[in-house]
Amino acid sequence: MFDKLISIVDICGEDKMLQRFAKNEIVQHLTTLKNEFNRYFPELGYDEFDLVRNPLKLPVERVPDDCQVEFLELKTVSETRAMFDEKSITECLPLMCESYPKVSEIALPALLQFVSTYLCE
Repeated sequence: MFDKLISIVDICGEDKMLQRFAKNEIVQHLTTLKNEFNRYFPELGYDEFDLVRNPLKLPVERVPDDCQVEFLELKTVSETRAMFDEKSITECLPLMCESYPKVSEIALPALLQFVSTYLCE
């Protein structure tokens, strides 16, 4: 929708193309969309995703106290580091459940939210 709109705006000019009500409709739609995302994922903050994005680069201080020892082991074991270099995070975390249960317990819920939607595209 917006790819086509921007191409029309580029050709015709914003003043001729977008009337005040259209601008308001777009802003209202995007605001509603943002609010729905916030409602759907209320408990997730950006900090909680850091462990999923790249656990090997995450400072230990940003990991909850009860899993810091396990997290340090994960960062220092060479086999684990090699596995993260070779595979994606979605392939690595399930393999780590037995070895690093506390870290997996934090990281897996962040990934599981999207399991039901990945085939939709």
